[in-house]
Amino acid sequence: MQAHREHPGFYKKWYDIWSSQTQEVLDATAIIRVMECTNGCVQYAFRGQSARALSVDQTRECMKVSMGAIKTKKLPLPTGEVIQMPEGAIPLMDKARELYQKMKAQDDAAYDEFFALSTAHFHVLGKKVIDEKFEFLTKHFGNVFTEYFIASGKEYIYDASDFT
Repeated sequence: MQAHREHPGFYKKWYDIWSSQTQEVLDATAIIRVMECTNGCVQYAFRGQSARALSVDQTRECMKVSMGAIKTKKLPLPTGEVIQMPEGAIPLMDKARELYQKMKAQDDAAYDEFFALSTAHFHVLGKKVIDEKFEFLTKHFGNVFTEYFIASGKEYIYDASDFT
Protein backbone atom coordinates (compact mmCIF):
# COMPACT_ATOMS: atom_id res chain seq x y z
CA MET A 1 0.00 0.00 0.00
CA GLN A 2 2.77 2.45 0.97
CA ALA A 3 0.45 5.47 0.90
CA HIS A 4 3.21 7.59 2.40
CA ARG A 5 5.13 7.19 -0.87
CA GLU A 6 2.24 6.97 -3.32
CA HIS A 7 0.12 9.83 -1.94
CA PRO A 8 2.55 12.09 -0.06
CA GLY A 9 0.19 15.09 0.18
CA PHE A 10 -2.62 13.10 1.76
CA TYR A 11 -0.18 11.11 3.87
CA LYS A 12 1.51 14.20 5.31
CA LYS A 13 -1.86 15.82 6.01
CA TRP A 14 -3.07 12.77 7.93
CA TYR A 15 0.25 12.06 9.61
CA ASP A 16 0.16 15.60 11.01
CA ILE A 17 -3.46 15.21 12.11
CA TRP A 18 -2.85 11.87 13.83
CA SER A 19 0.39 13.13 15.41
CA SER A 20 -1.48 16.00 17.04
CA GLN A 21 -4.04 13.75 18.79
CA THR A 22 -4.09 12.96 22.49
CA GLN A 23 -3.08 9.53 23.68
CA GLU A 24 -6.72 8.92 24.63
CA VAL A 25 -7.87 9.54 21.05
CA LEU A 26 -5.06 7.40 19.62
CA ASP A 27 -5.82 4.50 21.97
CA ALA A 28 -9.53 4.57 21.21
CA THR A 29 -9.13 4.88 17.46
CA ALA A 30 -6.48 2.14 17.46
CA ILE A 31 -8.99 -0.32 18.91
CA ILE A 32 -11.51 0.62 16.23
CA ARG A 33 -8.99 0.38 13.37
CA VAL A 34 -7.75 -3.03 14.49
CA MET A 35 -11.34 -4.25 14.66
CA GLU A 36 -12.25 -2.67 11.30
CA CYS A 37 -9.34 -4.30 9.51
CA THR A 38 -10.08 -7.66 11.08
CA ASN A 39 -13.76 -7.37 10.16
CA GLY A 40 -12.72 -6.42 6.63
CA CYS A 41 -10.82 -9.70 6.37
CA VAL A 42 -13.86 -11.61 7.66
CA GLN A 43 -16.19 -9.92 5.17
CA TYR A 44 -13.78 -10.36 2.24
CA ALA A 45 -13.44 -14.09 2.95
CA PHE A 46 -17.20 -14.47 3.22
CA ARG A 47 -17.97 -12.59 -0.01
CA GLY A 48 -15.23 -14.50 -1.79
CA GLN A 49 -16.62 -17.79 -0.49
CA SER A 50 -13.23 -18.71 0.96
CA ALA A 51 -12.88 -22.13 2.55
CA ARG A 52 -11.81 -20.21 5.70
CA ALA A 53 -14.95 -18.01 5.73
CA LEU A 54 -16.99 -17.95 8.90
CA SER A 55 -20.64 -19.00 8.99
CA VAL A 56 -23.28 -16.49 7.94
CA ASP A 57 -24.25 -15.91 11.57
CA GLN A 58 -20.68 -15.41 12.78
CA THR A 59 -19.89 -13.13 9.82
CA ARG A 60 -22.93 -11.04 10.73
CA GLU A 61 -21.84 -10.92 14.38
CA CYS A 62 -18.41 -9.59 13.34
CA MET A 63 -20.09 -6.92 11.23
CA LYS A 64 -22.48 -6.05 14.06
CA VAL A 65 -19.67 -5.58 16.59
CA SER A 66 -17.48 -3.58 14.22
CA MET A 67 -20.15 -1.41 12.61
CA GLY A 68 -21.94 -0.90 15.90
CA ALA A 69 -18.81 0.63 17.41
CA ILE A 70 -18.22 2.80 14.35
CA LYS A 71 -21.78 4.09 14.22
CA THR A 72 -22.52 4.54 17.94
CA LYS A 73 -18.96 5.55 18.95
CA LYS A 74 -19.24 3.02 21.79
CA LEU A 75 -17.76 -0.44 22.13
CA PRO A 76 -19.61 -2.65 24.60
CA LEU A 77 -17.28 -5.33 25.96
CA PRO A 78 -18.46 -8.80 26.95
CA THR A 79 -17.51 -7.88 30.55
CA GLY A 80 -20.28 -5.26 30.59
CA GLU A 81 -17.83 -2.36 30.41
CA VAL A 82 -18.41 0.11 27.58
CA ILE A 83 -15.59 1.98 25.89
CA GLN A 84 -16.87 5.41 24.87
CA MET A 85 -14.98 7.14 22.09
CA PRO A 86 -13.52 10.43 23.27
CA GLU A 87 -15.02 13.56 21.72
CA GLY A 88 -11.81 14.25 19.82
CA ALA A 89 -12.02 10.87 18.08
CA ILE A 90 -15.52 11.33 16.71
CA PRO A 91 -14.78 13.79 13.85
CA LEU A 92 -11.81 11.64 12.80
CA MET A 93 -13.93 8.49 12.80
CA ASP A 94 -16.66 10.28 10.84
CA LYS A 95 -14.17 11.54 8.25
CA ALA A 96 -12.64 8.08 7.85
CA ARG A 97 -16.11 6.60 7.40
CA GLU A 98 -17.05 9.28 4.87
CA LEU A 99 -13.90 8.61 2.83
CA TYR A 100 -14.49 4.87 3.03
CA GLN A 101 -18.05 5.24 1.73
CA LYS A 102 -16.87 7.44 -1.14
CA MET A 103 -14.09 4.97 -1.89
CA LYS A 104 -16.64 2.17 -2.17
CA ALA A 105 -18.53 4.36 -4.66
CA GLN A 106 -15.43 4.40 -6.91
CA ASP A 107 -14.17 7.88 -5.93
CA ASP A 108 -10.45 7.66 -6.72
CA ALA A 109 -9.46 10.70 -4.66
CA ALA A 110 -11.31 9.31 -1.63
CA TYR A 111 -9.57 5.97 -2.18
CA ASP A 112 -6.17 7.68 -2.15
CA GLU A 113 -6.98 9.75 0.91
CA PHE A 114 -8.53 6.86 2.84
CA PHE A 115 -5.44 4.70 2.41
CA ALA A 116 -3.15 7.60 3.26
CA LEU A 117 -5.25 8.31 6.38
CA SER A 118 -5.01 4.64 7.38
CA THR A 119 -1.31 4.28 6.78
CA ALA A 120 -0.51 7.51 8.59
CA HIS A 121 -2.66 6.35 11.51
CA PHE A 122 -0.82 3.03 11.71
CA HIS A 123 2.56 4.78 11.56
CA VAL A 124 1.68 7.25 14.30
CA LEU A 125 0.36 4.41 16.48
CA GLY A 126 3.39 2.22 15.84
CA LYS A 127 3.75 -1.52 15.86
CA LYS A 128 3.78 -1.82 19.67
CA VAL A 129 0.39 -0.14 20.07
CA ILE A 130 -1.06 -2.09 17.13
CA ASP A 131 0.11 -5.33 18.76
CA GLU A 132 -1.41 -4.28 22.11
CA LYS A 133 -4.77 -3.54 20.47
CA PHE A 134 -4.74 -6.92 18.70
CA GLU A 135 -4.16 -8.51 22.12
CA PHE A 136 -7.15 -6.51 23.39
CA LEU A 137 -9.27 -7.70 20.45
CA THR A 138 -8.24 -11.31 21.07
CA LYS A 139 -9.00 -11.05 24.79
CA HIS A 140 -12.44 -9.48 24.41
CA PHE A 141 -13.63 -10.61 20.97
CA GLY A 142 -11.47 -13.59 20.03
CA ASN A 143 -14.49 -15.85 20.05
CA VAL A 144 -16.27 -13.53 17.61
CA PHE A 145 -13.52 -12.71 15.12
CA THR A 146 -11.50 -15.93 15.62
CA GLU A 147 -7.77 -16.39 15.88
CA TYR A 148 -7.40 -16.87 12.14
CA PHE A 149 -9.08 -13.59 11.17
CA ILE A 150 -7.42 -11.62 13.95
CA ALA A 151 -4.09 -12.82 12.55
CA SER A 152 -5.31 -11.84 9.06
CA GLY A 153 -6.23 -8.34 10.26
CA LYS A 154 -2.82 -7.98 11.87
CA GLU A 155 -1.08 -9.14 8.68
CA TYR A 156 -3.12 -6.61 6.68
CA ILE A 157 -2.02 -3.74 8.93
CA TYR A 158 1.59 -4.92 8.98
CA ASP A 159 1.61 -5.06 5.17
CA ALA A 160 -0.01 -1.64 4.84
CA SER A 161 2.45 -0.14 7.31
CA ASP A 162 5.61 -1.93 6.18
CA PHE A 163 5.95 -3.31 9.73
CA THR A 164 8.11 -6.41 10.13
